[in-house]
Amino acid sequence: MTRNLTSPAGGVLRRLARRAGRGAGRAGRRGGQGGFVEAGVAVTGLALVLGAAVGSGVASTAVTMSDGATWLPDDSSGQVLQVNPATGEVERRLQVAGSGASLLITQRDGMLVVDDDATGVITTIDLATLLAGGQRGTGATRTTVLVGGGNVFLVDLAGTVRAVDPLTLRDLGAPHRTDALADAVVDDAGTVWLVTTDGEIEELRWSASSARFTVERDRPLRGAGSQSRMVPHADGVTVFSPDGGTVAQVGAGRDLIVAAPGLSGAVLPAETSPSTLAPVAAPSAAEVVMVSGGALLAVDVGALGCHRPSNPAVFASRVYVPCDGTGHVLVLGPDGRRAARDIIVPGGLNPRLVVDDGRLVAYSESATAAVVVEADGSTREIETGPGRTPVQDPSRPPVAAPPVTAPPSSTQPSSTQPSSPQPSLPPSPGTPDAAELPDAGGTVPGEQPTTPPTGGPGADDPTVPSTLPPTAPPTGLPTGPPTGPPTAPPTGAPTGPPTTPQPTGSPTAPPTAPPTAGPQAPLAPGQVRASRTADGTAQVTWRPQGPQADTFVVRASGGAAVPAVEVDGSSTEATVTGLECEARVTFTVEAVLDGATARSGGSSPVVMQACPAAPSPPTAATGVVATAAGDGSVTVSWTAASSGADRYVVSPEGHAGTDVGTATSVRLTDVAPGAGVRFVVQTWLGGAAATSAPSNAVTVAGPPGAPPGVSAEVTGRSGDTLTVAVGFGAAADNGSPVTRYAVQWSGGGASGARDLPAAGGTTLTFSCAGQALCTSGGALQVSVTAHNGAGAGPVATATAAVAPPPPPAPRAGDGVVSWVTFAAPGQYDQEIPMRAGLAPPAGWAAHTGGCELVVTSTAGSGSSRSIPCATSGEVWLGQFPGGSTVTVSVRALGLDVTSAAVPGEVPLRNSWAYCDPNTGICTQPVGLPTDPDAGTATIVPLPWTPVPGLPGGPEPGPFLAAGVVLLGAAGALRAARLRERVQSGLASDRADGCDVAPVVVPPSHPTSPTIEETRP
Repeated sequence: MTRNLTSPAGGVLRRLARRAGRGAGRAGRRGGQGGFVEAGVAVTGLALVLGAAVGSGVASTAVTMSDGATWLPDDSSGQVLQVNPATGEVERRLQVAGSGASLLITQRDGMLVVDDDATGVITTIDLATLLAGGQRGTGATRTTVLVGGGNVFLVDLAGTVRAVDPLTLRDLGAPHRTDALADAVVDDAGTVWLVTTDGEIEELRWSASSARFTVERDRPLRGAGSQSRMVPHADGVTVFSPDGGTVAQVGAGRDLIVAAPGLSGAVLPAETSPSTLAPVAAPSAAEVVMVSGGALLAVDVGALGCHRPSNPAVFASRVYVPCDGTGHVLVLGPDGRRAARDIIVPGGLNPRLVVDDGRLVAYSESATAAVVVEADGSTREIETGPGRTPVQDPSRPPVAAPPVTAPPSSTQPSSTQPSSPQPSLPPSPGTPDAAELPDAGGTVPGEQPTTPPTGGPGADDPTVPSTLPPTAPPTGLPTGPPTGPPTAPPTGAPTGPPTTPQPTGSPTAPPTAPPTAGPQAPLAPGQVRASRTADGTAQVTWRPQGPQADTFVVRASGGAAVPAVEVDGSSTEATVTGLECEARVTFTVEAVLDGATARSGGSSPVVMQACPAAPSPPTAATGVVATAAGDGSVTVSWTAASSGADRYVVSPEGHAGTDVGTATSVRLTDVAPGAGVRFVVQTWLGGAAATSAPSNAVTVAGPPGAPPGVSAEVTGRSGDTLTVAVGFGAAADNGSPVTRYAVQWSGGGASGARDLPAAGGTTLTFSCAGQALCTSGGALQVSVTAHNGAGAGPVATATAAVAPPPPPAPRAGDGVVSWVTFAAPGQYDQEIPMRAGLAPPAGWAAHTGGCELVVTSTAGSGSSRSIPCATSGEVWLGQFPGGSTVTVSVRALGLDVTSAAVPGEVPLRNSWAYCDPNTGICTQPVGLPTDPDAGTATIVPLPWTPVPGLPGGPEPGPFLAAGVVLLGAAGALRAARLRERVQSGLASDRADGCDVAPVVVPPSHPTSPTIEETRP
């Protein structure tokens, strides 16, 4: 899909050349001003050449701000995650919305903007403090957030663009209003690009000094519409328009547009990309369409296993394509080929991509891990699950916990002294409020634990009186500092040695309380008895001892293993099931209290009921008889087994059978056809089976075979009526006589059916009026199927070719000439070349009598010449005077029939430059229309291929070419001014100021005159 590129600098050069010519013509009148013109043109040309050599533009600077972290959304929790790709750690979580949110993150230029699509609330985060700078509700409108060039813009797709403060989200100046929008983006330079639903493209620049938008361009973009989507670049955008099947690049150094007829359906663009590698995904076609260097590529990613591609990302000269539903990310090179192995996001179905801080992160909100891709293509996995990452509310700063005094080691603690002190630790930056976080001991700062922590006062400390109960201590501050060194700090406290406080008074003795008794031990139950019941279970009873147990567990021993039975502590009996017949079983009972157990002795043995006697084996059925019918069914009957039966199973010998219950006959309809088929009957009783002797052999009928030798041939045609001869042989009957042959035909809109009683053949006569079979010819398929009592056999087919009818003969007024147009004349040609396009209909192309091309002109000239009637494409007509009209037609010889005549206007000769070959005087074109490159509102379609052989950079060609031409123009102006001084008598000014033909110094070579424009 690569095409040659035509330089867009042509219009600019034409304007500069015209201005330079006028400046040279006035050099004699303005004296020294000519030197300034020459210098200006030379400096401009030199700047363009230098700019092309070093890159697109004389100076190009890219500023990237980095916050050292990447932010990812978590819709399920309403949080955004701060991921450090360098360490692979989730450092913080900010609670920006409620659970079940739909978060869209924009992170650029050191800014973080979060848009909750579920509530329509937009929040900005100050990355220096991790606090919310501002919030703004958008209601039900479709609003998108754009960040670029240090600015933040809110775009309502209904047609409003607002510049807002990056932290407070308040409006800055007046908004810009336009028509309904299909898409809006911002490039790296901060230029806002809009595409309206009716196909207009707008370029907006925000001025902070004047607090308003400036419309740089507003014009139609061919092919654009409501489905158009844009990919922004450092400067400018690439517009993908499935509406009209076009791809355009605007503002990126040259305005181009190419046709992309395969681009259809909704497209999903990359967030940003270089202008030389801009991709979109087309999910409906399972394709990725991208501008890659000088080519427009359509990559069939469905063939690579990516059937639902999503928004791609460009990173390190590669295109990464997330594949929804698979958890894979496809890696493509600039040539559209797979460049590396797929990236697999662990546990994710719909991967999403973020490019930030020189890395790419592939993540999925349903996963607890993400994949970081480095610039060299290497990957590593990082954890993104909740874990122990602190959660911060960005709406308020963290609050430090109140300080708590360290505990004393006195053996007589004060009644107001806390028994479990908590050290005052400053919260780390970005953590939740200290008042909301549990400390290492599981408590909240500012509250006292209900039991002393391990290692604290009252825990395995012999200096603490045993009369102190292990209950919550009184709250409040101590009445005075304690004496003596402090005891071991509580778990989770700092390990460094605390400072010994100086006493100012004696502590008050704590109130005493009786010690609390420890856990009670259970006692084994007594008087365990067991008895057998009539239904094969055992009933076990016992007498509880001591304190009431939490539960009782009854266990059986002897015979097959039986699960233990657990009952409530208030029960005194239990029923045990699943015991083996005739087994000798004893039972024990365990009392369970506070996790401790006490088991009783065994009960007296219990012998379970006797096992039932084994059933008698079944006997086989007798007298099995099979009777075949012509429709392929078989009836099987037999004499019942003497033992009786739970059920009978009837089957063809060696095949699966049919359960018929206790019946003694059955009609089988699904027996495979064949000769010598016998049947057996199985008697099933009590889980055992007995098989009968085989029945008599029968032949089971089946559908007939395919008719052999089917043929079809068109034997005649009368207008729209066809005659087709059909033949075929007799099909095998497979045990049942063939009753009929069904003949069917179809093709080209014609169809029909007929039944024949026997094989052989038939002649089909039918009409195909108005159907393609008659109007265009084609294939007629004929099928034959044999039928018997068992059904229809396989289909046999044949095809008859139907020739198209001959085309109609040429008629007067038929359209044979498609167009008549002109070509640019040569520099020394006085007349205009004319051409015509021929597209003869089939009847004209098939005419064998010969044709004649007839050309007439209003200037009086005309001609005719013989041509083949099938001639198509472009034909040369000759050269004609400007301002005349040329008319072209074709005559069919032998029929005296002439086609429709097509006229063509011959433009005036002064539309092009002309040089007189005799005098050497050349004149520039006059009466030119407005320069098409000056404010045109339509992007001209150009091939998408860079100019080869130019210095590196995205678009050096146009600038280098323009610079070389301008340097040449400066030299020409200098020479012209010097000649003007010598030939000052040849130029004068007219009062009316009209331009006339330029006067030329006779050239040294007649084919390369030197042109100078003057005003006599």
